Amino acid sequence: MLLGVCFYFWGLGPKPAHCPDWVPDIPDGDDSDYTKGPMDEYGRLRDLDPDLNDTIFINTDSVCSKKKFIYNHTVIKSGASLTLRGQTTFYRNATLTVEDGASFVVDAAYVENADISVKPGGDVKVINYGVIRICKGKDYILPLGASMEVTNGIIFTYE
Repeated sequence: MLLGVCFYFWGLGPKPAHCPDWVPDIPDGDDSDYTKGPMDEYGRLRDLDPDLNDTIFINTDSVCSKKKFIYNHTVIKSGASLTLRGQTTFYRNATLTVEDGASFVVDAAYVENADISVKPGGDVKVINYGVIRICKGKDYILPLGASMEVTNGIIFTYE
C-alpha cells in the first residue's frame, strides 16, 4: 500500500526498487493493521494520525496503481501531478491540497473519505469511471480559477 506516511506493506526486507522516491525507507510495523505505522526502538507501533505526522509534498509527476491508504496531509505542488489508479482511502481526515499549477487525476480508481482542497489554478480530473467520495461532514468546493473534468466518473459525499 502506498502514500500517506507512505508505507508500502511490502513485508520483510528493504524497500522495493519500484517504490516512488518520496516513499520513506521506513517499513510498516504491522501489515495486518493499516492504522499502525513503524515500530520504535522499544517495540511500540506508532499510530498513524495526519495531525501528528509530517505533510507529504508531491513535487514530481507520480502515479499510484495499487490499493493504498493515505495517512498524512498531502500537498501536490505546482508543476506536479498525482494520478491514482487503485482504491485509495484517506485516513482520519487526511487532507489533499492541489496547489495552483498542480493536477490531481482519478483514473478508473475509487477514492474514499477524501477531504480535497483545490486552489485557484489547480486541476482535478475524474476519468475512466473514477469515483471520489468526499468524507462525511465535508463539502467539495471548486474555487474560481480552478478546473475540473469529470469524464465517465463521479464525485459525491457521504450521506
